[in-house]
Amino acid sequence: MTLTNRKHQQLNILDASIPARTLIFSLVIPSFIEELGQILTMYVDTAMVGHISVNASAAIAVNQPILMLTNGFNYGLALGFSVMVARYIGENHPEDAREVMRNAMFHIAWFGVLLNVLYIFLIAPNFARWMNADTSIWDDAGDYIRILGYTRIFLAMLSINCNLLRGMGDTRRPMFCNVLHNIINVIFNYLLIFPSRTISLFGMACPMIGAGMGVAGAAAATSFANICSGLLSMYFVLRKDNQVTFDRKHVIGFNSLLLRRTYRLGIPIALERLVLSSGQLVSTRMLAGLGNHVVAAHSYANTAESICYMPINGFGVAATTIVAQWLGAGNANKAIELGNKCIKYACEIMAVCAILMFIFAPQLVGIFTTDEQAIAMAAQALRVQAFAELFVAVANTVSGILRGAGDTKFSSVMSMVGMWGVRVPLAFILIKFFGFGLLGVWFPMALDWTMRCLLMTIRYRRGKWKAAWKTA
Repeated sequence: MTLTNRKHQQLNILDASIPARTLIFSLVIPSFIEELGQILTMYVDTAMVGHISVNASAAIAVNQPILMLTNGFNYGLALGFSVMVARYIGENHPEDAREVMRNAMFHIAWFGVLLNVLYIFLIAPNFARWMNADTSIWDDAGDYIRILGYTRIFLAMLSINCNLLRGMGDTRRPMFCNVLHNIINVIFNYLLIFPSRTISLFGMACPMIGAGMGVAGAAAATSFANICSGLLSMYFVLRKDNQVTFDRKHVIGFNSLLLRRTYRLGIPIALERLVLSSGQLVSTRMLAGLGNHVVAAHSYANTAESICYMPINGFGVAATTIVAQWLGAGNANKAIELGNKCIKYACEIMAVCAILMFIFAPQLVGIFTTDEQAIAMAAQALRVQAFAELFVAVANTVSGILRGAGDTKFSSVMSMVGMWGVRVPLAFILIKFFGFGLLGVWFPMALDWTMRCLLMTIRYRRGKWKAAWKTA
């Protein structure tokens, strides 16, 4: 039995006649649209809540590190499943790819339930206090994270299923899932955050219903979006026109050897996200003691900077799938050729984004708030990071190449060294002893990315990563 692409839902990555640019951008553009939707949703979320009060923004911002930590950990494990599926497709082993998908369903069940329990009973009652946040935002922060906790299993479902589809070369359906998530989130934000009111539409006064739930309304909107998009991703994975399909009567499987191999690939990526998120958690805690304005400005700057990551994450996703399939097919030269193209295109696009971010930093932050103090602080942070964005592009894309080869441990080690050897200690020194405030976190961040880029490039050029799959 061979693997074939059906109804053009999955791109035939192993078709050597497809020009490199066409192949790469066929994967990148849907991912870019997906990222764009997520960023726009973040913009809308932050702007809506920001117009309630700075305290409301801080109540959400203080929870961002734990959300990034748990979401990142699950995403790392999801990439392990994606790499396994892509590699087995390249090797033309459909039964092995199918078994990976069955075990992915088992992972969704146990890991999703675990996250639900942790969020509701451990994180929600305690996290704002652990972060040393101002007591004025504890109640809102706890409500926000508890409501999100009820649907963590659906978010795990969305992440795992979308990565399975990407491993097959299908970036369109994950895009549809995330676009749906964003649309639902924005609509229900508008209905749930604000109270009933009268709005002006084409010069006419129109009544607008609203629940007036504030921060809790933002969480409820996101939770409903998690449910809808998670279920849609499951529908896409179960469709019969996928490149890899399985009997719907045997959706869940448990193969301890295969799961261990998948986790050996995914856990280093998950730990990398864990290291980054834990460092960001510590950094946010440092800033929390400086007041709600600083915490809110940090959140605004992070959200605004994410616009530069929109296309770059797409190149990382494309590089992972392309390299995994071509190495699986036994053609390392083609994998390297396409990997180099991914790096080149990522740098070209990132250069333009970084320049625009530097020039329009105050305007970007001004979308979220009218507070002049927060705008000034966040704009300064963005302009510092603009000088490091090319290093971010290289590091992220090379990391995608290494992941596709099964070399997932190196980037995890680099993240640990960069975060805990550079970023966190330097931030502590700059904030504690030199009074740098918000920039005390952003200067070390730029230095961390610069160092990581150089070390990742050296690893890539040496080429040992091409044989990493054999030891995975």
